[in-house]
Amino acid sequence: MVSKVSFSIEDGRTITCPNSALLIFIDDTGHEGLHDRKFPIFGYGGCLTFAIDYENTIVKPWKEVEKTFSIDMLPLHASELKPDCLTDTNFEALNGFFTNNVFGRFAAICTDETISLRPELETMKWMVIAVHLRILDILRTLLNHGLAFSEIFMFVEQSQRTKQKVTEYFSQMELQFDSHKIPIHRYFMTKVPNEPGLVVADFIAHTASTTVRSKHKGQVSQYLARLDFKSVFTPKDDRWASFEEVNEVK
Repeated sequence: MVSKVSFSIEDGRTITCPNSALLIFIDDTGHEGLHDRKFPIFGYGGCLTFAIDYENTIVKPWKEVEKTFSIDMLPLHASELKPDCLTDTNFEALNGFFTNNVFGRFAAICTDETISLRPELETMKWMVIAVHLRILDILRTLLNHGLAFSEIFMFVEQSQRTKQKVTEYFSQMELQFDSHKIPIHRYFMTKVPNEPGLVVADFIAHTASTTVRSKHKGQVSQYLARLDFKSVFTPKDDRWASFEEVNEVK
């Protein structure tokens, strides 16, 4: 049994997480200014799992997904995969990965149609709050079912454009249950090492945002009409999933 899990972060250091920790990987999607006319969407998505389970629930299953793709398509990036270039085997591997493996998946997405009654807050600020509420939703369910963890290691996809604000806004967020505040260690991670947790977070965030876009364009009547959204956000154990399209900020 692996007693600890190690990760390379963006400043070159290696972070070691104990088995008793919870791992959270987060990626953003869209542009925080909502200025892209073709894609006026912004949000965060990601995945979470216990450190002791990371290898068997995410790493090994994701490596099996990668085996179904040609070498020139690796490493996988959700936004670069065109549906008409994927084989049935690719689709089955991706959908099966999200449907069959037990790990947390969450996302919070807003659009240029989201009503904000808090103009003093930047879009990025209230979306950081929104994604923490999705994470909290899953963690409350896990704790209520007797699952526990000692601390949280949170890895956020590194972006030079937003790094300063991400550092500021994420550092203000706490995850507290009753009177117990769980310690959170936050780090930036790049996609260069092809760390499965961050790659999976990318796919979750992308699936959430493109599904919201499809619904706003009238291409689907509901989120679950898209098979990729259904496989990501309706896993076999629904305690591990939480999604929200933010329609109004109060």
